[in-house]
Amino acid sequence: MLSFSCDDAAASVAVIAAGEPLPGGPSALAAPGDFILRNNEVVAIIDALDHPHFLAPTGGSLLDLGTASGNDDALNLVMHGVGLLPRDAAFYTSARMIAPGAPGQPAALQLRGHLDGQPKNLIATRYELWPCEPGIRIRTEVYNGRAEASAWALFDGYFWGKRENAPFTPTTGRGFEHPDFGLDTVNDVYVDAPFLAANTPAPQSASYATVACNADALSGFHSATVSAAGRERTVVSPRDHVVFERFIAVSRGGALSGATDIALDVRQKLFDESFITVSGKIQNDPSTSSVKTNMTVEFATRESFNGDDWVSFTTTIPGQDDTFSIKVPTSFAYLRAQTRAFGRRGDGLKITAEKLAEQDGDIGTLAAPAAGTVNLRTTLDGNLAPASVTVIPATKQQREEHIATFDGQSPICAPLLGAPQGGSPSCNRVLVNGDAAIAMPPGDYVVYATTGVFNTIATATITVKAGLVTSTTLATRRLALQPPGTLSADFHVHGAPSFDSAIPNVDRALAFLAAGVQVIAATEHNVVFDYREALQKLGASDHLVIIPGTEATGHVLFDFNPEVTYPQVIGHWNIWPLEYDPQGPWRGAPWDQKALPGMLFTRAEDAGWPSETGVVQLNHPWAEAQFGRDLGFPRALRLRADTPIPEHDDGSAAGLFHSTPEGARFANSDFHAQEVMNGTANEHYRSYRAFWFYLLNQGIVRAGTANSDSHSLEDNVLGTPRTLVYTDQTVANFDRVAFDTDVRRGKMVGTNGPVIEAVYTDGGGTAHGPSLGVIAQGDTPMLNVRVSAAPWVPVDEVRVIVNGEVKKTIDNLPIPADPFGSTELQRLDTSIDLAGLLPTDGTDAWVIVEAGAALTNADFEDDGFTLSDSHIAPWADTPSTPDLVSRDESLGRRFHFRAVVPDGYPLSFCNPILLDRDGGGFHP
Repeated sequence: MLSFSCDDAAASVAVIAAGEPLPGGPSALAAPGDFILRNNEVVAIIDALDHPHFLAPTGGSLLDLGTASGNDDALNLVMHGVGLLPRDAAFYTSARMIAPGAPGQPAALQLRGHLDGQPKNLIATRYELWPCEPGIRIRTEVYNGRAEASAWALFDGYFWGKRENAPFTPTTGRGFEHPDFGLDTVNDVYVDAPFLAANTPAPQSASYATVACNADALSGFHSATVSAAGRERTVVSPRDHVVFERFIAVSRGGALSGATDIALDVRQKLFDESFITVSGKIQNDPSTSSVKTNMTVEFATRESFNGDDWVSFTTTIPGQDDTFSIKVPTSFAYLRAQTRAFGRRGDGLKITAEKLAEQDGDIGTLAAPAAGTVNLRTTLDGNLAPASVTVIPATKQQREEHIATFDGQSPICAPLLGAPQGGSPSCNRVLVNGDAAIAMPPGDYVVYATTGVFNTIATATITVKAGLVTSTTLATRRLALQPPGTLSADFHVHGAPSFDSAIPNVDRALAFLAAGVQVIAATEHNVVFDYREALQKLGASDHLVIIPGTEATGHVLFDFNPEVTYPQVIGHWNIWPLEYDPQGPWRGAPWDQKALPGMLFTRAEDAGWPSETGVVQLNHPWAEAQFGRDLGFPRALRLRADTPIPEHDDGSAAGLFHSTPEGARFANSDFHAQEVMNGTANEHYRSYRAFWFYLLNQGIVRAGTANSDSHSLEDNVLGTPRTLVYTDQTVANFDRVAFDTDVRRGKMVGTNGPVIEAVYTDGGGTAHGPSLGVIAQGDTPMLNVRVSAAPWVPVDEVRVIVNGEVKKTIDNLPIPADPFGSTELQRLDTSIDLAGLLPTDGTDAWVIVEAGAALTNADFEDDGFTLSDSHIAPWADTPSTPDLVSRDESLGRRFHFRAVVPDGYPLSFCNPILLDRDGGGFHP
């Protein structure tokens, strides 16, 4: 029996009323109609049955869990199931609130239902909140009503989302590190642990821990995306049942130890396990940085002193006074405490349990790692301005010394200045709002600053010494690159409201400003957000335009493809504009699960999306599946480049492309734009381009966009790439309908540096830019092409593409003498007679211009879209950290580009010029 004593406390359960203040936090999604349980320690939200989120087919999941006064929910979702297939998930059909019967008694919510699609397999879950308790009790019972035995693993499914909470298990060789697995290898990664814990680097976030109450361990598997933790796998006979009881604790603050301390309290009460409180202090001396270093203290335990079988047990964050205190079990023989900063462990301290008992758990002081302070100042045209700064070790040897990961699972960084998925500094990048001071490990570094792809970049070489301050100013200048009559836009970005992003809203908004983009489509996964408050805090509400939207993201697998035997999802779709509703269950977005695209578009219209003027964008159409879920609808259909799409639904998978789902007002193909370039590391460009060309050659004309798909500071650089939209609109005088109309018309150029201005002159002398409007060819089809780029952006060649084939390549373009200069922008200005490039039989044609890196011949696999060789010569062999002496050679010029466009190669493309050559309309 659990018991946490306190005075004059009570618990309650209610349905959230319209207009009622909602609990907050980075992942909070509570809405009117949801159930709320409160006591003096905890606020828990169970989503309403008709408000399902993420992987759950119905409501009834633990949606939000925070401390009573912290507004610190950082939990995406905890759902219930007995296996990995969609039919194994709980499908709740009723909910009943149970108010406390007397003072000091619990409030509860009782749910009943069945497994999804299995009405004979019944499930019941009771959420129970007692006064004083720092967490919620949950009991789930599943009854096998079928005539056959069932193999079940009754567990909670934690949807971490990949870039938010990091799951932790105190088991040998694990901690935050978890092996990769697939559906066919999941049995190999099952582990039993005394508890499961999790925390996130996002500020104002709670930490969590779960303890099984009717078993001595939690059994399951873990990854950065999901965890399954519950009862052991078992065979349940007909008319038998299985029960799982657990306590999910929540602690204020981001330290994992806050939650693991509660877990030990719970295990002491349940299983009479004992623990000891360990305290200590970080020794800061004159050799440390004047800026507080992001530091954790990691604790590991083991039975014997020799060997490497230490069990990572918890981590903690020292307080402002540099002290710390944590609980560890007394069952160990030895304890090891180590500081960890910049991803590197200190020498640490090893001590026996007996010695700890003698000194009341005080382990004394641990040395802080050596660090120096770097003051960064960034300017644009001589004025302080937001910028993105990248820090790179000066030599390969220094890179090896600084290379690290944050928790063993996160991306590799060199140096690691902060959590890759948190706020600034993140990995080796820093957002600077004019001035910033950061702590860095001693060493030699090259720093780069960028204020956008249409400005100069700045660089400096610095030496950081322990205990000293190094200052540098990084000055950038605007370049006359962006064509008049255009706005630069990024139509695919994510922040903390997305399930897979932990970057704070203010840092995300600052990244908007540092990128120099003018229009942002805020496309959070499954929800809507507008960043209004963040921009107000920065005093930048009038600096750019935010268009709220959503990225409809398939989670719940369902059967729709007649040519496969397993359930799928329809990939990802960006939809804008949608109005942000701070009290809606999806904040203004439609429910986007278990629906074909046409029905998704219908639901969006019902949610307020203006279908006559708004935009639907097909995202990363040929990206590889993740977590068993396709990221692009065309790839889910398994389309082939050598097989045209049927004009009507013929019962095949390809026939679904143009079909209209039952009850829908739109066809599945009623989208307006397709991502042709997605992500700063644009290695998938040729696959996405191949699909775009495949559509164009069938007369399925859609606009092409280029977007960053940025989720953090570590992954894709916001605004790189971006889309230039030819429009009459300005930031100061912006009409959303007119702008979106120009997007739908394809009046755009996609770029991560080079700028293409392509103008077609028809027989009447009228000039036409790229668009989806059809142009009468005329007698002298001339194409005027102008290509410009910042001096740091290499442009190897310009290509003219007709009907999907490269018909003309122009290379030997001028190379600016000074990559950091502000002149020598123009690389090409020429007129091209298309007469010799167009089809000789007089059929219609479409023309596209590309500029940037030289592309190798595409090596497609069997489907004609997937590239088996994604190398872009010579960029594939560009080292990430060449020695300083090579930075000014030709190899170094590529290095400058990659310093601010990580793992990318320079590229720009224009939307098609559609030529009606026979007067009968455009029929390619």
